[in-house]
Amino acid sequence: MRELSGLTALVTGASRGIGVYIARALAREKMQLALAARSAAELNALAAELSGQGVRAQAFVADVAAPESAAELVERVGASWDPSTSWSTTPASSSRRPSTRRRSRTWSA
Repeated sequence: MRELSGLTALVTGASRGIGVYIARALAREKMQLALAARSAAELNALAAELSGQGVRAQAFVADVAAPESAAELVERVGASWDPSTSWSTTPASSSRRPSTRRRSRTWSA
């Protein structure tokens, strides 16, 4: 598997369910995490948990079901993180919840 340490991931739906599991799995790989969800309290608790493990984790409250909110989230994350950092979304979505994906040139799945 490719070395993930130091790369950044935007995890949507990060306040519960599969989003939490994805965030924790990526934290074990020492990735930097931009965590997004609608539930601020749960999101902030996860960011604190992961930060306590030595991982950079920042919470972004957003509803990615709304296209304008998803676009704003991408802008906020881009403004808060080093623009040269590679990042990709890992959406926890359903058919009712669109996701915004952005791939850096250096990312390969």
